[in-house]
Amino acid sequence: MFNTNFLYEKRPLKKPRIGPPDVYPQEPKQKEDELTSVNVKHGFPTMTHLSDEFGTARNCNVTASKVGAYFNAIISRKEELSMLPDSGRKRQQINPKDNFWPVTNRTKNHIEAWFKDLSGNKPLMNLSKRAPNFNKKEEIFVMLTEYQVPMLRAAWFIKLSSAYTVAVSEAKIKKRQMPDPTTGRLTDRQEVLNWIVELLEKQKAQLPGDDGILRLFLPLTLQYLDEFVQSELLSRRLAHYCAKKLASMLTNVAETNVMTSPPSESKTEPKETEKEKKEPTSTNPLQSNMVEYQNCPHHRDIVLQLSTIIQTVVLECPTALVWCGTGVGTIWHGSPLDSLPILPSMLPMPPRCDMNTYRKQIMFAENCIRDRSKKAEGRWCTEKWQASPAGTVTTRVLSALDALDRHRFDKMDATNSLDTLYAKIFSGPNDQENAVVKLLCEWAVSPERTGEHRALAVAALLDRRQSDTNTAGDQETTPGDDKDSSSSVPGGPPMFQSLLMKFLDNDAPVPAPDDCSMKKTAFSNLVHLFSELIRRDVFSHDAYMCTLISRGDLLGPEENSENTLNTHHTKMEPMDCDDNIDHDIDKILQNIKEDQQNSMDFPDSPKEHDHGHHSHVPSSMGHVPLETDHNDHKVKPSRHLLYTTHFPLSQDDPFSQHDCNQRHVLLYGVGKIRDEARHTVKKMSKEICKLFSKKFSIDVAEGGKVKKQRNEFNFESTTQKCQSLSYFDQHLVTWQCSVTVIEMLNSFATGNSNYLPVQEHVAFLFDLMELALNIYGLIDVCIQILKELPEVEAQLNNKNLALSRNYTTSLSLYVVGVLRRYHCCLLLSPEQTSAVFEGLCKVVKHVSNPGDCSSAERCILAHLYDLYSSCSLLKSKPHAVEPFGNAYPKIKQALYTSPQPTPSNIYVYNAQYMQELFINPRRAGRIDSVLAKQLNENGNNRYSFVSNAVIHVCREMENERLNDLAILCAEMTACCNSLASEWLGVILTLCCPLTHPGYYSEVLNQLDIQVTHL
Repeated sequence: MFNTNFLYEKRPLKKPRIGPPDVYPQEPKQKEDELTSVNVKHGFPTMTHLSDEFGTARNCNVTASKVGAYFNAIISRKEELSMLPDSGRKRQQINPKDNFWPVTNRTKNHIEAWFKDLSGNKPLMNLSKRAPNFNKKEEIFVMLTEYQVPMLRAAWFIKLSSAYTVAVSEAKIKKRQMPDPTTGRLTDRQEVLNWIVELLEKQKAQLPGDDGILRLFLPLTLQYLDEFVQSELLSRRLAHYCAKKLASMLTNVAETNVMTSPPSESKTEPKETEKEKKEPTSTNPLQSNMVEYQNCPHHRDIVLQLSTIIQTVVLECPTALVWCGTGVGTIWHGSPLDSLPILPSMLPMPPRCDMNTYRKQIMFAENCIRDRSKKAEGRWCTEKWQASPAGTVTTRVLSALDALDRHRFDKMDATNSLDTLYAKIFSGPNDQENAVVKLLCEWAVSPERTGEHRALAVAALLDRRQSDTNTAGDQETTPGDDKDSSSSVPGGPPMFQSLLMKFLDNDAPVPAPDDCSMKKTAFSNLVHLFSELIRRDVFSHDAYMCTLISRGDLLGPEENSENTLNTHHTKMEPMDCDDNIDHDIDKILQNIKEDQQNSMDFPDSPKEHDHGHHSHVPSSMGHVPLETDHNDHKVKPSRHLLYTTHFPLSQDDPFSQHDCNQRHVLLYGVGKIRDEARHTVKKMSKEICKLFSKKFSIDVAEGGKVKKQRNEFNFESTTQKCQSLSYFDQHLVTWQCSVTVIEMLNSFATGNSNYLPVQEHVAFLFDLMELALNIYGLIDVCIQILKELPEVEAQLNNKNLALSRNYTTSLSLYVVGVLRRYHCCLLLSPEQTSAVFEGLCKVVKHVSNPGDCSSAERCILAHLYDLYSSCSLLKSKPHAVEPFGNAYPKIKQALYTSPQPTPSNIYVYNAQYMQELFINPRRAGRIDSVLAKQLNENGNNRYSFVSNAVIHVCREMENERLNDLAILCAEMTACCNSLASEWLGVILTLCCPLTHPGYYSEVLNQLDIQVTHL
């Protein structure tokens, strides 16, 4: 009988002994009840938990080599488990039909007769054709014993049964296995896309009520739309069909609609959608028809999908929609938009959060398509068009772009230098310079080109053009100059100030949170470009601030609410300001300058407008923060707020302090926000400068010891914090740290200190400067370090320390790494190139034989050779060439002679040679001259060393030991130049063992080259 009093909510727990909730659980024989001597005297001690349960792993000493070893073990285990069977080594399949046929009639009389024949003398060949099969293996032995079958014939039957069982089981497995799709031919992407387009094109012009089949085809098309836009031909066919389909749908409804407009209003001329922008009216029948389709539950999805396809092609592949004059009578003639009665931007689109921005992007693409179509219709590539003013400008721009792309920035000689590039770019008339300057800026910013040298090259070219124009007295104000900036800067703004302002207003990239990597790269290139332009005084930051103040671009939306709708138009048109505005700007600047002279803590700025200043939040560095206006609507402030936040200023220039203070006041105002911004930068600078304090530095007085190790400083976290700052702050922080390093080296060189910065810490500072795009400052810091190193080496020699010839060369190696990375940037500055060359020559002046030196010295000599070969300026300076002229042929003979491997069958292999160094490579340190002499004089030793080194490297799993082995091999090669040909021979053995069978057979015998992790 069911008990109604029993409820599941009140059923007992599975472990009632724990006790009621909120009460300390009592258990029998618990430790708290034990009356031991310790518990009686001191009470029950509460055992502390393990630190892993509540602590952090931030300071856990887990090296990267251990993590790499664990990760490699996981990968190797996964490879073992996912190893596919080798189809080439499959055993031969046994076909059961070749041996016997299973008996279908399995009666008792038949089995008894067959076993009597088996126990007799009947041939086995005849018996195999009708052999019985058993489900249970035990029955076989029972039958064999019952009929007393001889041993040989019984063994034959057991083998026959086993073969049959194996064959049947394998046949069942084969039947269950599905065919592997990767083994067959996959469908080509182009074929699939062509098939989809053909499906759509085969659909005849149907009535609007018969478009149900499109509800199946259009989603399939949208699924592959991102691949359609990668092909201009397929995109053109797809857009042509969609535009024609939409036009037919709108026309059919218009013909059957009662409120049909006159034919003169509904007709559209060819290319009207590309050349003339229609003005939508409330009585437009096409718009009313589109509204009807959107309200129809059956056609709404079709119209949205067709519109989405056209809009996507407009944005992603606009070339497919440009007007074409060839192929009359085909879909290639004209433009697919000719069939569309309304603009793509007027088509409906699915709801999204950034609808207005998306529609503006489509309208911008429409304008580009319209302009390109006009040029295509005007035959812009013909000689007649090239003779026109627009054609002349285009030809000039194309020739300048060709000169930029063809120029070799990694080499400088009489025919390939900045002077020759300048002559090619600015060789035409001055009235076409505006387009050339815009091209230079776009070339430097574009993510389609690579190289940090572009910003330095463009800044150098514009600086050269500005100085030449000023010298010749030809500086004139172009019609589009900003009168705001010209009236506010004494002596007038730089020559290209107005053109650069227009570029920032209209063409410069503005990052957003959801930008792709290419757009983020473009913004980084923009910051680098204007950093160089400001440093060379081609772009005046002071005039830039004055222009922004006069236009109100840095004020909040409340002060600029009346001109919010006309902001873009104002930037596009030349500004027309009167004397009153000029007077106001001068007054603002005068207040700022007076305040800087009196007090930095209480600037004379309007405190009632503090809400108009924008603080820089590290998390929102990549985009412009949204603000609210009077009506609580989200308003996106000017792009110049972001530019002002990030554009760096030269910190070592005494005249730039005014610009820094002005920027600080305009961005942060007065009070807590400004103090927080300063505190963030100071805190970051202090954290990085810890690496150059006494605890983290080399104490020469104690034999070169470092009190604190690298694992006590979190490099990754510091890098992330530094990157969260603006580019301006990153420049400021890295400049302060570089000054600390230079002062530290100078203090040791003059004998006032016993501490030297750790080489790896200096390299970390180099990395931060690279991330901050402070390329010019990075090269300048390297030059200053090279200038201090000879005196540092002299101090180390005077103190007879083990760091002599070790510290300076290893630090120079990091410097050489930076100089090689930015070789093209270095050649753009002849002064820096000469200083680098002279500094490196002083570092390695003690090397007499390039074939017998350390690995770091070998790298420095190689870079000196490359620098000397690629820069003709160094060959024209006798004072710099004389000490290097004798070393140049020696370096070429030792380092740049093509090594030729020799067959190894003439050598004798010694497996124990230098094993103690391979077991503990850190003990090697500086290579002993005895070992170097053994390698140079005996080919067997070289062969054994290379073989043992490769074997140990292939078997090693820890990254630290691999690094130590690599350093050991590099140092040995620097001492014995003949090892270069041996390394080439062993690499040929590992990569092409069949092509080069006579090399390093011992390595092949001890290593399995088919293992993937090698």
